[in-house]
Amino acid sequence: MKIILLTGKPNTGKTTTFNLLYSALANGIKNPPLKQGIGGKRTRDFECIFQYKGKKVALFSQGDIMYVITGAIIKYSGIVDCLIIAHSRKGRIMDKIRLAVLANKQHCAINKTRNNQNDCSQIIANI
Repeated sequence: MKIILLTGKPNTGKTTTFNLLYSALANGIKNPPLKQGIGGKRTRDFECIFQYKGKKVALFSQGDIMYVITGAIIKYSGIVDCLIIAHSRKGRIMDKIRLAVLANKQHCAINKTRNNQNDCSQIIANI
């Protein structure tokens, strides 16, 4: 399974980018997958699985807690070809996930910018 990590500081638009990504992947699909909410009623975070260019791709937008990120990696391992996951860089412990992803050439980490549409396009190009 390939991991694509959208990594950035808290409140920089990662979930907004994930919603743009969902729309881009759903474009042209008659019955796109439903977004399954994650993390309670007060969050916009979600997960879902798409078929995209012959690959099974999971989106997982909640990336603020280390055990949630590792849980998602375990959950989708062996089920999907590509896991796109948010990652909030807030401290040395959280940064270990980013460093582990970067250490494996199969995976990639995309640094969050101010341009959500560009970040979305960069993720799609790496699927």
